[in-house]
Amino acid sequence: MKKYVFYIIILLGFAVQTVQSQDRHPNSKIYIAYNRDKTFYGKTEIDSAVIKALAYNLPNYIHTPDIPNFAIIGRDRKFYLSFGGYIKVNATMDIGNPLTNQYLFVPSAIPNTTLKGNRELLQFGAGHSRINMSFVGLPNSRYTIGAYVDFDFQDPNYYFHLCNAYVKYFGFTLGYTNTLFEDIMAIPPTIDSHGPNSNVSNTNAVVNYQYHWKTHWSVGIGVERPYIYYSAGDYTSACNQRMPDIPLYVQFAWDRKNSWIRISALLRELSYIDNIQNKEINNFGWGIRLSGSAMLADPLIIYYNAVYGDGISNYIKDMHKIDLDMTPAINDPGKLLNTKAYGAYIALQYLFVRKAFICATYSFVNNYNDKAVFDSLQYKNGQYVAANIMWNIGAHALIGAEYLWGMKTTHNNEQVTDNRVQFLFKFTM
Repeated sequence: MKKYVFYIIILLGFAVQTVQSQDRHPNSKIYIAYNRDKTFYGKTEIDSAVIKALAYNLPNYIHTPDIPNFAIIGRDRKFYLSFGGYIKVNATMDIGNPLTNQYLFVPSAIPNTTLKGNRELLQFGAGHSRINMSFVGLPNSRYTIGAYVDFDFQDPNYYFHLCNAYVKYFGFTLGYTNTLFEDIMAIPPTIDSHGPNSNVSNTNAVVNYQYHWKTHWSVGIGVERPYIYYSAGDYTSACNQRMPDIPLYVQFAWDRKNSWIRISALLRELSYIDNIQNKEINNFGWGIRLSGSAMLADPLIIYYNAVYGDGISNYIKDMHKIDLDMTPAINDPGKLLNTKAYGAYIALQYLFVRKAFICATYSFVNNYNDKAVFDSLQYKNGQYVAANIMWNIGAHALIGAEYLWGMKTTHNNEQVTDNRVQFLFKFTM
């Protein structure tokens, strides 16, 4: 059954190329700013040059701050310095095997056992509110330079947590931000900050280059700091990583770049010490991904993603930092094998009006290696379902409600589930 999901997603990606019905994608920061400013100022007061200049620097990720309302404009409009962010307050109610993180609904983190008296959990707070600062010099020219930084607030004590810090110039991005293997605008909107469990995501130290030509094509390549998480076993040891991870992609866009299909790849080396032979071993890891979004009709948008890889589990949301890049080989002490992983999601978003929409998402992931040893309670696969409704009330406030369902299966085939209902109030500064 699951293999057919991949085929359906691929066919949808190509089938929608002929549809051109909307000139703004709802995940676009420019689209969001135009709608906000039309509500607040009226159509005649919008300065599109300022909006485009500030949008140059921002990550087009649904959970990053939008184009701010406050900006210092330099002499002759040669630079802009802006400050912004949002206050995000949400309340959650879990029923089943509750997740204690109210902001991230992670199926792989669902507890294996829960006491009968702890089957429900109510939480609310303002963590994951964000603040950001952005500098843009020589805007709307080939020499545009940008610098961007943003933070959110992490529980339990609401301490500062760095989300992005980078510089952009001549197509290069240097600093700390999302991996180039991730297609951030292809992520469906959710109140949950985690999002689909099969999404590719890894915030990292990067040196990336992206190039766009004409109206349809773009490419990117980068080098990123390697983060390897694996189960070492009794006869192997951790080893310093010496080779960077290398993500790359090619993308075809249409409908004024508001619909696109992207093919991405990831190459990496995974090093460890074989204690029996007392030598370093290097495994080769790789991944491939298809992702994108498209306007199917005037109010209907599709998001899709399919990923498969060997030794790339740490890049997949649900398997991030849970030691699944490599696992010990069966009957071969001292040897680690790459874990194979795959997943996919598909989502549909329907815009009732410019200010309100509903969205439904289904996602799954799986990992395996028939020649490797897994702990019986180790994560094997999971499913993620999200359904939400969101409404912009006025120019700066967003309210929403969301239902989430997650299922986790371990390698001994035990299954646990969690249900969550959550509500959102978000005020953009």
